[in-house]
Amino acid sequence: MMSDKLLRYFMRTYFHQDWMEEFTSATDVVRDFALNESKDTVRGLISEINVLLASETISERYLIEIGGNYSPEVDGLSASEWLEAILAQVEKSEISQNQEQ
Repeated sequence: MMSDKLLRYFMRTYFHQDWMEEFTSATDVVRDFALNESKDTVRGLISEINVLLASETISERYLIEIGGNYSPEVDGLSASEWLEAILAQVEKSEISQNQEQ
């Protein structure tokens, strides 16, 4: 399995057990990550997710095993679909931040 260090960090730090008390949606959590982490961390997460999605099918169980407290099924998504949505959102945030500078 490829490195998933940043995905683990993302899940444990942003989708911790109390994330629903801090944010109104999973989308807000992803936005917070994209706005508050360094460009290197954001780009690293994008890279890890791309490699992970290209190499295997991701299960919800995997997301829980790496420390996340979020179930994509709640939002009607598979784990892979959710990771694809994260990618799209984080990439969009990175593009808009680059345009603002």
